[in-house]
Parts: sequence; C-alpha cells; structure tokens
Amino acid sequence: MYDVENPSKAATAVANPDGSVYRAHQLAADDWNIVREAMYLLAYAKTAVDLLQHTKKVTVNLILPAVGRLIYTFHADTLVKYERQPVFICNEAVKEARELAYKDLVRRFFNGLYDSKLEDFAVSTLLDPIQKLQVQQAEAWATACYAADWKPKAGGAAVDLKSKRDPRLIVVSEASFLEDSDSDDEVEGDDELTECELADEMRDYLELPDAKSDVDVRRWWRDHRGQFPTLAKMARQFLAVPASTAGVERAFSMVTGMHSDLRKRLEEGTLQHTLMAAMN
Repeated sequence: MYDVENPSKAATAVANPDGSVYRAHQLAADDWNIVREAMYLLAYAKTAVDLLQHTKKVTVNLILPAVGRLIYTFHADTLVKYERQPVFICNEAVKEARELAYKDLVRRFFNGLYDSKLEDFAVSTLLDPIQKLQVQQAEAWATACYAADWKPKAGGAAVDLKSKRDPRLIVVSEASFLEDSDSDDEVEGDDELTECELADEMRDYLELPDAKSDVDVRRWWRDHRGQFPTLAKMARQFLAVPASTAGVERAFSMVTGMHSDLRKRLEEGTLQHTLMAAMN
C-alpha cells in the first residue's frame, strides 16, 4: 500500500531502489478502495467495542444503544460519515459485507436473544439517566419489573436488595456501586414506609429531563437516592453488571506479570493490593 500511495519514495529507498521488491504484493486500486471503505464502517464498530470494554464506568446500560447505532449504521440506506465527513460505500464487495453484518447483528442481539436477557439490557438502559428513553419498549419492561418486584407496598417492609437478586444477573461490586454511602440502606429510619417511598418513583423518574452526557451514572444515583430510594436499589443491581469480560481478562494479564518467576514469594494480600492499585 505504501508503494501504491508513494511510488517515488519507494523507488528511491535503499532496500528497494527500483521499486520492485514489494511489487508482487502491491494492492490494486480497487483493492485499496475496499480497504478504505471497510475502514469507514469498522470505525463505528471500534467505537462500540471501546465503550463496552471500559472497566471504570458503568457499561451494561450502553449495550443496546451501542448495538442499535451499529445496526443503524450498517443498514444500506444509512449515510456513513468518517471524521465528520460523509463518505460513500460504492464497492459491491463492501456492500455485501455490510448487509451480512447488518443481518448478523439483528440476529444475535435481537431476534436470537432471549427475551429475559433483552429485557435486562433494556431495563439497565432505562436506569441510565442520560439515555433512559432511547430503547423502544424499555419503559414498558422497566415499569412492569418495578411494579412487580420492586415497588414498595403500603404497610409492608422496604425492599431488600438481596431478596430481589435476579439469578439471571451476575452482580459484581454490589457494595461499591453507590460508593461513599454510610450503609447499604439508602433511607434511614424505622421500618414504616415514608411518604416519599409510597410515591410512584418510576413515574417521577421518567418525568425528569435527561441528564447531561458527561454525568457519572453512579454518582447521579448516589445523589438522588433520597428522592428515589427503591429505584436506587434497583439501579445498584442492574447497573453493576459489566457489559463484557474485558476487565476480568485484563486483571488476569496483570496478575501474570506481577506474579512472575522473579516474584513468586508475593503474599496473597500484597498481590491483591498491587492489583487494586494497578486497576484503579
């Protein structure tokens, strides 16, 4: 590709004086256009992967929005942009690959996804104050889940987080999700439900305007747990799920480097503290 784009520089190189060394491996103009157009589409996929592999932010709420944007982008009628400029997909091979990718995304994340898992993703998205109404049916699923399993009943006990744990969800770092809290209970006081708890928290939450795009989701729920005590517990469970295993895999890679042949005598506590410092 370098020789195709820079033939004069390639011809004057010391190791390639006549420009013939790489000639057998040069890409033709049509092949180079395929690479260029494929790069336009794959840039969107890279953005989605980078979002979902983040290890220091809430990510499960981004699954459906990120995949939805990919599906929209890979649709044949969507105008693609690269570096904010419109570009056109003209090569037939790239068009065919684009159509196959579109069908595969729809099959894997919507048609082929269990309704329970799709519902979990939708509820997680709705519990994100930044983009709570971006997924179709999310409001209906989340409202039904809240009414059936989470909404406090008059005269009853407050919702217990552990008793409402959904076995379909793998909850991680449950205690640290709403960090800096004095206890696991968002509302202090006696066991009687307060007037705030008896109000329809889901309705009031949905009526709020969307938060700004730079808001930290965990901090937002910590700041609003007094206003939405039950929803804050619900958010603690749903939003604590990572969107991918990238964080776990990175941790294993770090441990391999820390616990090397030269550091075999590291105690478990030392290794744990070293890993904690490296990951945070």
